[in-house]
Amino acid sequence: MFCSYFKNKARYYLVLRFVLLLGLFAFTPLLFLNAQSMNANDVRRLYTAAIESAAKTEQLHQTLTALKPTEPLVLAYLGAVEALLAKHAWNPYNKVAWLNKAAKNFSSALKKSPNHAEIRYLRFSTEHYLPPFLGHNHLQEDLENICKHLDSAENVALGKDVSKAIAKFLLASNRCNGTQKAILKPYLD
Repeated sequence: MFCSYFKNKARYYLVLRFVLLLGLFAFTPLLFLNAQSMNANDVRRLYTAAIESAAKTEQLHQTLTALKPTEPLVLAYLGAVEALLAKHAWNPYNKVAWLNKAAKNFSSALKKSPNHAEIRYLRFSTEHYLPPFLGHNHLQEDLENICKHLDSAENVALGKDVSKAIAKFLLASNRCNGTQKAILKPYLD
């Protein structure tokens, strides 16, 4: 029966094309992710997609780990992805283990680039959702640093969209004082 289905060459090529396209769509993200030429915008986009998907989080983690990142921003995104793995894990022990790995990567990234607003934002946004008893509490430190250095040359290179997203999240967190709100509001324009 299977062989008789493919006696028609047109049908065979149609099915073959479908299988190849299906494979291409299924594995294109993996091929793309494993490229050494990932830039910050690629990582941001993939991270955003991974926030609500355990499978995408795992895939992005494998890719970033394979890259063996040394660049501070990529290290910070690796930490943020590890925090997402904690979010998606069901075992409390694994959750804590992932959070500890995330904290190490955030710490390494901040040692290399202590005033990078996006790195501080990634750690802030991760810790914002953690219960305080876990001991990961750099919220005020990160908030103050972001407000102080968001307009520095290092952070201007982030671009208007990233700066706006950072300011929007910080303001929505309800953790800003009046001075911090005044510093961040112009970035929303």
